[in-house]
Amino acid sequence: FASVLTPPPQCFTCLGMATSCFASSADTLISRASDTLRSMRFARKDVGHEIVVLGPRDEAEAVGVMTRSFNGTEASAPEKGFDWVAGVELRGKYEDPKRMQLFSFYMRWVFTLARKYGLLIGVRDARDGTLLAVTAVMPPGNALCALDFLSVQATPRMLRLIIAVGQLPPNTDTKAYPLATERLEALGKHLLESYKRLLPQMGGARGHWYVHLQAVDPSAQGRGCTRTSLDALAKVADADDRPCYIEANSDRNQAIYARLGYNTLLKEAIKLPAKLSADQTANPPPTPSCMLRPVGGRTASIAAQP
Repeated sequence: FASVLTPPPQCFTCLGMATSCFASSADTLISRASDTLRSMRFARKDVGHEIVVLGPRDEAEAVGVMTRSFNGTEASAPEKGFDWVAGVELRGKYEDPKRMQLFSFYMRWVFTLARKYGLLIGVRDARDGTLLAVTAVMPPGNALCALDFLSVQATPRMLRLIIAVGQLPPNTDTKAYPLATERLEALGKHLLESYKRLLPQMGGARGHWYVHLQAVDPSAQGRGCTRTSLDALAKVADADDRPCYIEANSDRNQAIYARLGYNTLLKEAIKLPAKLSADQTANPPPTPSCMLRPVGGRTASIAAQP
């Protein structure tokens, strides 16, 4: 893969429509959203939160938060999608180096992807600056840049991201991570097909803001960080007159997002290929919920500061 150094084409065609990950309109939206978010920096200071836009210097800290959140601990549940991908061999082994390597790689991947094609909203502790939560977001028109990251197809963009991350996905070692690649592809296929079906309900030609990842450090869970970050995004989206789309792989997260104004559009089981048939009983996959917050949905609890 590392020998493929040519950059991806400026535009590519996917799902029967022309989509550009480098469109000036997306860049304009990202720039405007970043300015709006910075204006809200101290809007949640009353609950001890500071809203920030994360950059390259924040990578190690952000990836750490994302990894701990998705990996889980003895006291906090892991993210169900990636927990399923890791398999029963690594379930509950939160300190296992192999598990940590798998989760850390994909969190670095998401961070790099959002830096290139979207933006990263951070929630810091207003007292000491500790990073508490990370939200990776894609602007209207760039959702597909995120949705194909679960695919095993070697697209030019994916190859370029692998080079940027600096290593191949750990699950290419099929002995260390049996069937992890097949699970990742099954999850990615399901999310992409669900997305295609729902496109007409998600803003039409104007598009939508796509929440690619929502992560809260286990030490900060229960402190309203998800509300702070998604309310901040809601302000951006409402000002832009566009809805927000998110996926939840657990009933718990579905309930949290519902309280923040997201409505469930679709919730269906993942169709497993024959190779994963044993997972139906030994390692059941999650049932993803595809959710949309309409423009002007539940009133965001924060406001931009003069």
